[in-house]
Amino acid sequence: MILSFLERKSRFSVYARLPNKESITVYKALKAFFEDLPVDLRRSLTLDNGSENALHERLSAELGMPIYFCHAYASYEKGAVENSNRDCRKFIPKGMCLSLVDDELIARAEAYRNSLPMKCLGFATPKKIFMEVLTDLAH
Repeated sequence: MILSFLERKSRFSVYARLPNKESITVYKALKAFFEDLPVDLRRSLTLDNGSENALHERLSAELGMPIYFCHAYASYEKGAVENSNRDCRKFIPKGMCLSLVDDELIARAEAYRNSLPMKCLGFATPKKIFMEVLTDLAH
């Protein structure tokens, strides 16, 4: 399973390969990711309704961050994430055996996505905007 994160303001994407889709595995990956972010960037998290997110209440309590859910079968509610996933699929097609996918390929997909100039960002890249946000928080 490849877990994808998308920061809403900058459209910065992060892809993480997980060994399985179990809720404890997803919980640990989400917790590790968000613990590394400044608290000011942890405003909320929106998840799918899958059983892999069963530990959402524990995660919310430990991170002090509200968690919301999309409606079932309503991919239009998370268009930015779906676009990010589409870009990832250019490198890792749906149905490809993940044992054939190494961390370098995932990193290339992530670098590609974060280096795309986007109209909604004034043709800046997600990486540039995300780094500006981090720099602003540090000052």
